[in-house]
Amino acid sequence: MVNTEIPTVEEAKPLMESYREEMLSYLREDPLTDTNTRWKKQYTKKNVLVTKWLPEGSKFDFFRGDAVVDLTMDEIWEYAVDDSKRYDWDRTNTKDIHTVEEFKPEGEPYGLDVIYLRFRSPTAFISPRDSLMLRTLGKSDDDSERWAVLTSVKVDSHPPVKGVVRGVVMKSALMFKKMADGKVRITYIFMSDPVGSVPYALAKMKLGEQAECVGAIRDAAVKQFKK
Repeated sequence: MVNTEIPTVEEAKPLMESYREEMLSYLREDPLTDTNTRWKKQYTKKNVLVTKWLPEGSKFDFFRGDAVVDLTMDEIWEYAVDDSKRYDWDRTNTKDIHTVEEFKPEGEPYGLDVIYLRFRSPTAFISPRDSLMLRTLGKSDDDSERWAVLTSVKVDSHPPVKGVVRGVVMKSALMFKKMADGKVRITYIFMSDPVGSVPYALAKMKLGEQAECVGAIRDAAVKQFKK
């Protein structure tokens, strides 16, 4: 069964290494190969492949989006890890994003940070959502892959806000992988519980659309770097 209870930052920190290895194993799978038995194609839209996978014993799906961008690794990475750029590619949904805490071990290129995200409501009948997530960044030794891995946490300085439902992101990850032709594949996977009164079966339709964000990141980054 999937644990949907939100841990504190101190509880989540020791789990991030195992989360990272698990998520990287999923990110490295190719949903288009004949050997793929996990990811089930949902649709393709604007050159974004959206797939999903329901793990055994879980009522929550993993959703996945894949897209390819004709930029260098440095360009797409610089754009994607700049949280202020989120307003460019997710202006419709994102109302607020900011860093709450940072933890950077001495000598390490990347550390951990906690980010706060607040989303707009898609309709007047659904309460807006927010989330606090512990995030770690990393890259492979040969720099052919770079990634971000996230999971929901509790932070005393940011309690739930009245009128805003705190969603649970059990696991989420974004990867950039160099391809043989010089382009970069962007892959985003996540499992989340939107909580609240909306039935999960209904929420799944919006969650699937969230996987399309790789296309929005691609298009906004291309617009910036290919002027």
